[in-house]
Amino acid sequence: HGVNMTSDMFTSTPVRHTNVPYMSSDVGARVCESGDERWGGEGFAFVIQSSVNGTAAIGCPDTGVGFATDTYRNCNNHIGNSLAIEFDSYFNVTKFELRSRHDHVNTSFSYTYTLFNTISLFTNGTNNHNVPLISRQVHPLRETTLFDGTIHDVLVRYLPPSSTSSGYLFVYLDGVFSKQPVVSIGNIDLQEMGVLDANGKAYIGFTGSTGLAAQNQDILSWSFCQLPGCATY
Repeated sequence: HGVNMTSDMFTSTPVRHTNVPYMSSDVGARVCESGDERWGGEGFAFVIQSSVNGTAAIGCPDTGVGFATDTYRNCNNHIGNSLAIEFDSYFNVTKFELRSRHDHVNTSFSYTYTLFNTISLFTNGTNNHNVPLISRQVHPLRETTLFDGTIHDVLVRYLPPSSTSSGYLFVYLDGVFSKQPVVSIGNIDLQEMGVLDANGKAYIGFTGSTGLAAQNQDILSWSFCQLPGCATY
């Protein structure tokens, strides 16, 4: 991505999410900065959606991360009827400056941003970081760094509600926290939330964006399964 760009990709047809005991998506992703803009943004998102726009659904660039609105730009594009797991390398990079002295060969960069290295869950094409479904900042030194240009492994597991338990969603990242979920949320029902259509189906895919700074966001591999044990961490 160059600056001020957005992109997305989804399954060509909706995938059934109801009446299955288990769902798992395993993602291999790489995020790295481009050129001299070494603190790029904004990040990417794993999105489940049943928007009326189908595979053409897309949100705003910059803080919209490709699925949400962006009030800063007065952009109202968004992916409705959705659940987004947002991976913020740097979120809301609002300022990028090159600082140098005319009498010195050394230069430095100055950045202003809201947060970074954070995983958050949002619904219906909004990503107000004051009220996420859940959010967790991963320590870039002690745990893992999203924007370091290496390949990262993400595993998303969803257990639909059943007669004996409420629904659960877990997100794992690079085996941190002794292979425990980085974020987890209970009492979640994608059908009741409107993420799935009347037939219990939804598109699955990814969105990404940049703002004032460029960034490369690569989805290198992705697998999806609906059987217990088909994906382990």
